[in-house]
Amino acid sequence: MITFIKKYDISFAKIPFKRNQDTVYFSEQEKDCKFVVSVVDGWNNQKYLEGDVPGRAVAQFVADKFPKTFLRKKEKVLELRVNNACKAMDNKVLKLYPTHASCVGVFMFGFANYELIVTVGSVVVLLWDGKKWVRPKEIGDYSLDPKVYPSDVSRFFGLGELKKLDPKLYKCQADILITGNATPIFLASDGFEDVFDPKSFNNFTYSLKNESSKYFVKNLTKVIQQSGKQKDDIAILTKNNLS
Repeated sequence: MITFIKKYDISFAKIPFKRNQDTVYFSEQEKDCKFVVSVVDGWNNQKYLEGDVPGRAVAQFVADKFPKTFLRKKEKVLELRVNNACKAMDNKVLKLYPTHASCVGVFMFGFANYELIVTVGSVVVLLWDGKKWVRPKEIGDYSLDPKVYPSDVSRFFGLGELKKLDPKLYKCQADILITGNATPIFLASDGFEDVFDPKSFNNFTYSLKNESSKYFVKNLTKVIQQSGKQKDDIAILTKNNLS
């Protein structure tokens, strides 16, 4: 199902694969921040926590609570405010599931004159530069080789056992990006990268320029479902039509 927020030209969809642990959350606000969006990818180790519910629950919890936690913070330095919110949220997650459950995510806060994007872990964040999608340098890639490490990512909410094992490597720390609120934005969970690389996504995009975000997400969802390449749950979101 495609959700379309006409007022902000935001559209999003979830494309489950097997575990259905991705979450997308939207909420309109009443003060300086006009809206918040969360795209969160949950996970749990089924060897220790049976089923898929723990990872899904963590993703839903963080998608809902992290924006509220951040907006309540008052620190004047943005980086400090963001990472204090991350620390507070991580502590709440660890109270729910001290070990073996986690999530990564991207959070967008819509202010009057700009968008603030906060990421924790490896997620897809792309900006349209007028000709192509580009990954902003402010957003890092924290992927790890799961054949070498016990996790495929080094930054996340949860997984207390790994943070105790190697606190320098495993942490809940954010990247921060500020962009103009007219800039087209694409967000997705990392399963998206199993289906599209930068070249193929730009090729797909060229045929849909000047279409609404709803039309874009509808067609992208169809292509993903028909690709035969999906290996994980995928959540996608786009804001503003391309021109």
